[in-house]
Amino acid sequence: EILEAISTSGWKLIETRLTYFNPDISTLGSNVQDQIRLATIDDIDDLRETAIKARNPFDRFHSDSFFSSEEVDRFMGIFIENSVKGREHYVVVPKNGPANAFFAGSKVQIDESTVVGRMTLSAVSTDRKGWHIDITRGLCHYFLQDQIETVVMTTQSTNRAVLTNLMKLNFKFGRASHIYSKVLNTSDMEF
Repeated sequence: EILEAISTSGWKLIETRLTYFNPDISTLGSNVQDQIRLATIDDIDDLRETAIKARNPFDRFHSDSFFSSEEVDRFMGIFIENSVKGREHYVVVPKNGPANAFFAGSKVQIDESTVVGRMTLSAVSTDRKGWHIDITRGLCHYFLQDQIETVVMTTQSTNRAVLTNLMKLNFKFGRASHIYSKVLNTSDMEF
């Protein structure tokens, strides 16, 4: 009833998000480290192109009609560029060939003794179809190198390929959340 009330009061459901976690990524057991590396500044052009072209029409930016396609493309390109430049601690790409698949992530300090890996943004070009699971494992490899064993990832409820990979990698469901959008008419507001 709450979701219905929100929807009927002018708010638009943009995305239903599912958060998954894996409390022990050391059990993934993979030799993917031979196939991946960390991105460098030299990869930014490939990364920007991949982030822009590998559109997910269901993510919170692409599905919100408030933003134009050009604005979302610019945002995605800038986000991954800034990720390589330090916004994120890791940006994993294929070791060989163009950097046209990536997964960005970072360390998150929960308390004095707990650090988790946050898997932030991924994109895979059509030339790298099937690479999502490899870059996911690759990012986990870098987390493990820094003694991070627990990771968290949020994706759209409609992203079946990613959800399938998370199940293959023994991730567990953590929570669901909803993102709504409403354009406010600022001329009706008092400041």
